[in-house]
Amino acid sequence: KFYVIFLLFLEKNGQAKTGSKVDLVARCADGKQFGRTPACLKCGGGKLRFDRTNGTYKCPGYMEDTDFVHCNATFGFDEVKRQDWI
Repeated sequence: KFYVIFLLFLEKNGQAKTGSKVDLVARCADGKQFGRTPACLKCGGGKLRFDRTNGTYKCPGYMEDTDFVHCNATFGFDEVKRQDWI
């Protein structure tokens, strides 16, 4: 199963590993080209998602033990510094 390789790349770079095979490949390609996205700048726990339609990053929140922590912070393209893809 070829997508296992993409899961390994995403895990190694601290990125979300959920979604379809197409999502995984797209996330890896985006990371390779632009770098990995950091944790949310506001809550520190969420994994930022980039919205190509408007050029912003949004934090969906994260699980802490058994509770979901809502964040919904939004950041402009220039506010988020991507890190090197490993």
